[in-house]
Amino acid sequence: MSESTDARGAGPVRAHLARHPFSTLMVMLYLLVALVTGPFRGPDALLRERFWVVLGTDEPVRHWWTPMTGMLFAGNLPELALAVVGSIVLLGGAEILMGWRRTAFAFVVTALIGVSVGAGLILLGEAGDVSWARSIGRIATVDPQSGIFGAIAAASAFAGPLWRRRIRLLSSLVAIVFVLYAGQPADIYRLVATVAGLGLGLLLPRARRRATWTRSSRHELRTLLAAATALTAVGPVIALFSPTRVGPLGPIGLLLAAPAATPAGPVTRCELFSLTHACVAQLAARRIDGPGPIVVSVVPLLVLLLAAWGLAHGRRFAVWLGAGVNLLLGVLGAVFFGLVPTATGGPSLGGGYRNVQFQLDAVVSILLPFAMAAALLVGRRNFPVRTGTATVVRYLLTTVGAFVALAGLCFAVLTLGHEHVLGAEPTPARLAASTIERFVPVAFLGGDGALVTPTSFGARVLMHVVGPVFWLVAAGAALAPLFGDGVHAPQQDSTRARGLVRRGGDSLAFMTTWAGNEYWFDPRDRNAGVAYRVVGRVALTTGGPIGSPADATATIDGFAHFCDENGWVPVFYSVDAALEAAFDRLGWHSRTVAEEAVLCPATLDFAGRRWQKVRSAVNRANREGIRALWCSPRDLPRHLGRQLAAISEEWVAAKELPEMAFTLGSLAENRDPAVRLMVAIGPNERVEAFTSWLPVYRDGVVVGYTNDLMRRRDGATHGVMEFTIAEVVARLRADGIEQLSLSAAPLARSQQSATDGIDGLLDRLSERLEPVYGFRSLLDFKLKFQPALRPLLMAYPDAVALPAIGLALVRAYLPTLSLRQATQLVRGLAGRDAALTQRVTQRNTVGTGAAEH
Repeated sequence: MSESTDARGAGPVRAHLARHPFSTLMVMLYLLVALVTGPFRGPDALLRERFWVVLGTDEPVRHWWTPMTGMLFAGNLPELALAVVGSIVLLGGAEILMGWRRTAFAFVVTALIGVSVGAGLILLGEAGDVSWARSIGRIATVDPQSGIFGAIAAASAFAGPLWRRRIRLLSSLVAIVFVLYAGQPADIYRLVATVAGLGLGLLLPRARRRATWTRSSRHELRTLLAAATALTAVGPVIALFSPTRVGPLGPIGLLLAAPAATPAGPVTRCELFSLTHACVAQLAARRIDGPGPIVVSVVPLLVLLLAAWGLAHGRRFAVWLGAGVNLLLGVLGAVFFGLVPTATGGPSLGGGYRNVQFQLDAVVSILLPFAMAAALLVGRRNFPVRTGTATVVRYLLTTVGAFVALAGLCFAVLTLGHEHVLGAEPTPARLAASTIERFVPVAFLGGDGALVTPTSFGARVLMHVVGPVFWLVAAGAALAPLFGDGVHAPQQDSTRARGLVRRGGDSLAFMTTWAGNEYWFDPRDRNAGVAYRVVGRVALTTGGPIGSPADATATIDGFAHFCDENGWVPVFYSVDAALEAAFDRLGWHSRTVAEEAVLCPATLDFAGRRWQKVRSAVNRANREGIRALWCSPRDLPRHLGRQLAAISEEWVAAKELPEMAFTLGSLAENRDPAVRLMVAIGPNERVEAFTSWLPVYRDGVVVGYTNDLMRRRDGATHGVMEFTIAEVVARLRADGIEQLSLSAAPLARSQQSATDGIDGLLDRLSERLEPVYGFRSLLDFKLKFQPALRPLLMAYPDAVALPAIGLALVRAYLPTLSLRQATQLVRGLAGRDAALTQRVTQRNTVGTGAAEH
């Protein structure tokens, strides 16, 4: 019995070794070397001299073998832990992506390149008299992480779009942050190895050679920006625990660890000689004589972490908060490095620009926060959850009011009682500058001698309190706009709308529950409402009325009056053709914009010659061991959910335009527990394809499902999508569901109209989007299942507004598209045909006359 137990236990071990041989070998090497040379404090001085990389002017590299031996050592226990974890996670992941042989090759090559090129850069800096290079040139260095970072960077070329982008962005950002905030030789080696790995990955055979930029989904872009913001926020913590802190942003860490210097000594030395890192550190440390400055240096980073959380959850307020803090840090950096003159007229740090190191510090310190702010502002369209105006106003009033009150109190105390620290006269300008300094992180305080301190103990305590109190107020006030409800629709409106959806509606009714919709409820009929979104001056509905309206014509007319009161053009989009009579009674125009493909599961058995292709696809999937999983998103196992996200990201990356919205959902909208997923799972739990299905209700009972997402893995089994739909039909037939809708391809119809007039406008818009999104190809695929085609209409009261409606449709489907791009897409709607406006006006006049008669 014990032998069988041992055999069972050895099975997973052998499987792990077979799948991760190189990462397992590296873990064993790290542990063995650490055990022999010292697992807690690292090797002694003699071993470091012989086996670590030591740079020197007399010998550029002390021993030729150290670039190879240095990658096997860990300097201390935390470094050993990081090396072991990095080997298991990152090297193991690289082995999965490109195999152990390529991983081993990439590890060795990138580690050697990292040390060789990195050491060359440091030596070049020493020759150029760069203070940073001189300060680290004698440090004995070991870095087991360089090869790990280089290997995973190379492996990114073998990953799909989702993980390729994540690996490259995060590994590069981590390496850059360590260089900026710590600046040790090992950090330089790691960054060079990462860059080398990115280049090596493109050269390795069988890599996915797509070096061009690929588009992200809205959710993925939010994740990446949130991660970047969080990394820039934790950088000072890295500097705090770094033993050297000589990177361009290292003084932030020096501030929190260095003792206070004498008031006049550092300034005098900085005025007499060119600025150095030591001079800047002493200038900053001079102001640390209590806990207040330390808290002021840390709390803004907490605000950035809060902003990162909001970014990950799609909060538009987090964009402005993160951009605002980064812009503030950039401006403070400009003041610190003397690019912006100070009000006191004291000595400026700008003289340090004679020093090459100081020039680099200035560029990085200023450009990094400005670049982060620019990235957030450019991507703001991808953060749809807006904060109420009242909440934003309260935040501004709270923060501005706190600053004015605390700054006024500080200025009054300094004016009533002060002493000269640097021998300068306490002019109003100097007193104001000293007041503002109390709210500024110490890292950005220059050496202009503006600081004036009060004489009494109580006033000194107050000076240390005002800054932390302000930033804590700013952080606390941000909780409401970051964690509160969005303003797309009040919670009670969303709840009421979901209740109406359960009462009834067309096949698109469940889409009205998605974020981005607003709701109008019929005041005369509590069982009817309309979901809409305002784009420009056009109010586009998502399908027809929801609920069970007693009189559809009256509900439509009531919504039209509501839009008229607000100056909007009402447009009912993708509504069932059964409502055409109601629009005719109101004198509206209506045109077919799509055709819904509808199946009846009860009568569909895929028998006969006409279903041969579908049966062949199902049989092929069965032969290849593909199984179907029908579940809600809440019940989907996490490892399968991650694959669905990766497949969706591949789909988005393949498009030349952004991910679409409006009546086309994404994974975010399909996480609702009421949604159903049909997932095709191959051997080894590999997801081949999946489809999502939105419920259609009648009197609280699900009577049908409508397809939303339909995505397959690149290189998936041929016919797997037909397999998933056939499995859905079988499932719904067993459950007694009445109707299965394959949905409609937007702006695509089986019968195209003439190329002029109103229908011609929509056809030209469809033609412009077809090369990117393939709506007509999608319709052709759905026709394989021989569905009943039900026309979906677009109804509008005034045909003259058609160009504005076309522009609104493009902006609704592509919300992240700029106005200029949207105008270019539909420029034919208004100007391509010079006689179009006249024909539309004539047709509108005829229609109005007919309605009056």
